[in-house]
This record gives sequence, structure tokens and C-alpha cells, in this order.
Amino acid sequence: PAGMGNIKDWQAMGSTSGPFYLLVNSDYHFLNYAKRINQKWVLGLSLRNLAIGESSFEVDIQGIDYPLNRPVINDLIFSAAAEPLENLFVGANIHLFSWKLFDEVNAARSIYFDLGSLYVLPLEDLGELQFGVGIINFLGSEIEFTAPDGLSSDNWFPIIGRYGIAWKRELTSAPFPLNYTVSTEIQNLFNSDVRNAFRMGGEIVAYDLVALRMGWFRQSEDDMDNSNNLSVVKDITYGFGIILPLKRLSKGKIPLEAQLDYYSMRNPPFVVSSSRRSNKRGFSIRVISTLNSKN
Repeated sequence: PAGMGNIKDWQAMGSTSGPFYLLVNSDYHFLNYAKRINQKWVLGLSLRNLAIGESSFEVDIQGIDYPLNRPVINDLIFSAAAEPLENLFVGANIHLFSWKLFDEVNAARSIYFDLGSLYVLPLEDLGELQFGVGIINFLGSEIEFTAPDGLSSDNWFPIIGRYGIAWKRELTSAPFPLNYTVSTEIQNLFNSDVRNAFRMGGEIVAYDLVALRMGWFRQSEDDMDNSNNLSVVKDITYGFGIILPLKRLSKGKIPLEAQLDYYSMRNPPFVVSSSRRSNKRGFSIRVISTLNSKN
């Protein structure tokens, strides 16, 4: 949440994603609005919605497997970020989380909190270093699921720590405009032995038109004592992007920038009843609009 402190005036975002992997009937939506209130504070409101649709999923409640109806997850997030010292940003999220598993049972609800900080260290001609630390669900909240027959069980949310460093630089002495970013991140779950991860990657943007990206990650997983599943997932990821600076090309008449991105990375580590699928590949289109004179 601390990165939101970089917003100069206000920001609105929205995205959607269709079915993927085992979520063959799913729809995902994300909406966000953030506004700078004064010189120190930025406030934001976000909504995540995942409608899983018809599926073969089950949930284990006290050792009994119950088939799910059409589960729906909603996560309403209130965010705040501030800059108490120059180049030091801190932020917090409050999640109002609900998960409806069964048509005839009220949605399970819970509240959890995130904390984060971000420090930007200018390096003059060498760009800047960014140091980030975040803890998701730092109070260790839980959620209680209730079955149609009244049985219930408590489940802990993961407590996730993330620590990252990024180096960003613009080469003004190059024959053409060149920006690059190199980053690395460690993910640690305090209440679990799985999904701990190490990630690193980089991006080069040339002419403000073409972006090339490559990364590597390693993450531990729960193989559920199934020999077809993986206990560790690791892969080299890659992608590229094309940036269409319509505002610059139209000399301000079209206040838009469009970005087309491609990526390839390994599929999730689980197999149900068939062989492992090949790497997943995806395309995305982003449109950014400048709506006022403050950028």
C-alpha cells in the first residue's frame, strides 16, 4: 500500500480477466480509486471480485467434503498512504473480505490488515534504488466457514512478508532513450511452510516504444502427497510489450497511451486427471488516459 503515496493528484483503475486453468467458468474484476487529500496523505478504495461459477471444487469442513455451488469472493479494501519523511512512504490496507461458498448459507466474512513501507534512494546519474517491505494480514486473522448442515471450521489466512529491492535508471547518454529496471523480491509465509518464494527480473524500455522483460522465480508448494504434483515450482519467465504513445504522436490531441503486453510462464503445479499443461501464455491490453493538466 505504501507505493500509493507516489500519486500526485488522483488515480482510477479497472481490469477484468476471463477463465483460466481450472477456473473454466470464472470472471475476475478489479476497481480502484485513490485521491491525494493533502500534502502528506493519499486515500484509496478498491474492490476485487472473483465469481468462480460452476466447478467440480469441494471444501473440507471438519473432514467432510462438500461440493461448492457457485462460490463468489469479494474483497473491499480501504487504503491510506503517507510520506512522513522525504522519499519514505508508509501505507496500510483494511480488507473487508467475504467468501460465499453455498447458496443456502450466508457468506463467510472476515477483516484483515496489511502494512507496508517504501523508501526511494536517489543515486543522481545512476538512477534510484527502491526498498520495499510489506506484511499481508499482519494480525493473523482467520475466517469461519459453515456448511449447509451447520458444521463449521476456522481457517487462518496466510501471514505473508515481502521484501524487495529495485534499481531504476534512465540512460540519457545512449543513442536512443533507454530505461531499465532490475528487481528482486523474497516472499515468506510466517504461518506456513509452502509458497515461500524468491523472484528476480528486469525490464528494458527502448525509445519509450518497446519493452523487453525476463525473470526467474522459485516457489515452494504443497504437493498434497500426490506424485503428479510439484513441491517446488521454478521457471524462467519472459515477455515483451509495445507502447503506443498516442498523446505524443498526436501532439496532445489524443490523451491516451496504449500498451500491449505478452508473457509466458509455467502453469500452476497441480494436475487433476491429465498430464501437466504446457507453459501458460497471455496477452493484455492497457489503456492509460491523462485526464487533467497535472499528468
